[in-house]
Amino acid sequence: KLMRYIPTCLKSDLISEMTTPFIQKTFFIKDCAADVVAQVVHSLDLEIYLPGDCLFREGERCDVLYFVYKGSIDLFTAQNVKFKTVSNCSLGESSFFMFEPHICTAKTVDACEIFQLSMDVFLRILHDYQLAKEFKEYLSVNHPTLQEAKASMEKTIQNLSSSKMVRFMDADDGVVKVSKGVVLPDSKFRVAWDVSAFFGLLYLIMSIPMAISFARTSVHLGSILVDLMVDIFFIADIYYRLRKFAIVKDGLLISFPKNFGRIYRRDEFGLDIVSAFPASFVAYATGAPGQLYGIFRLFQFLRAVRFGKYLEGLVEIVNTRTRFVVTTATLRVCQIFMIILFLCHWFSCIFHFIGSQEESYDTWIIADGMQEESMGRRYLRS
Repeated sequence: KLMRYIPTCLKSDLISEMTTPFIQKTFFIKDCAADVVAQVVHSLDLEIYLPGDCLFREGERCDVLYFVYKGSIDLFTAQNVKFKTVSNCSLGESSFFMFEPHICTAKTVDACEIFQLSMDVFLRILHDYQLAKEFKEYLSVNHPTLQEAKASMEKTIQNLSSSKMVRFMDADDGVVKVSKGVVLPDSKFRVAWDVSAFFGLLYLIMSIPMAISFARTSVHLGSILVDLMVDIFFIADIYYRLRKFAIVKDGLLISFPKNFGRIYRRDEFGLDIVSAFPASFVAYATGAPGQLYGIFRLFQFLRAVRFGKYLEGLVEIVNTRTRFVVTTATLRVCQIFMIILFLCHWFSCIFHFIGSQEESYDTWIIADGMQEESMGRRYLRS
């Protein structure tokens, strides 16, 4: 924001001073005339990225050249295996000047200040200074330089992405054999399981407030069976994460049950074991009425704090398994939208619960003549 209020000449001098080490090493630009370099520097945009932001993903069109001024960037293969951490350098140079897609995924490690040169701006500079022909000749002569740098990285990615390397990498020992029965993060079963866990969590977030606020005198058997299936699923989820599900930690695959089980017990086990309390079975066995049945299930509502993690996992699956790309900005918008949706749902349930519990004859339910209406109409009204 401060850059907007700096005079143009001072801003150019400041950016030039900050980006000179990058420009002097950048393909083609380093050999251009001073006025062209000055125009490139003047056209750079400074962007601030938060930790965990994704700059680009493998396979995306490379339409931005990044100059990392401050901060560190982790580079990942398509299987989400980290193979390099970089800082104070340019990113995407080979793909940018060869007009090819990105060959890896880049995510910020910490808060980063990054100067960016867009493809549109670069092409406009070539047109304005009549350098298109010169750039083509320069590219044809120096193409092996770019290709060599790209080939080196592609070889590393190919080695790390091969089934042999993925199955033998481990955070502690470097080369280990995957234990029998361990499920790797990119397997089809794991993807299906994680998607099911996300929708199971959505069901808990939506159904528990409904069960408390719109309770009937007795609970329908179908609802009990669905709730029981969800309970069993999340109990099984704890076992799988303790003994079967390999994880990627800090970009490295951890495949020993003892190791990933220890990490799970340290980070997530406590909350999961409490939220996995089989409330539906206990409530049904004790003959609890409808409202008490919903209150019993509040233990499972604790799992809602994991929503962000489940959503990020679903986005990662979409990005790696489909042709769609969900950017960091889109993910944040989705998170905000889902939070607003959940809050509206919860407050409507709370509003209906308060109206149904009041003993007076002037509650909003009676005043609006909703006491004989169906649950759906009362829900929409509240």
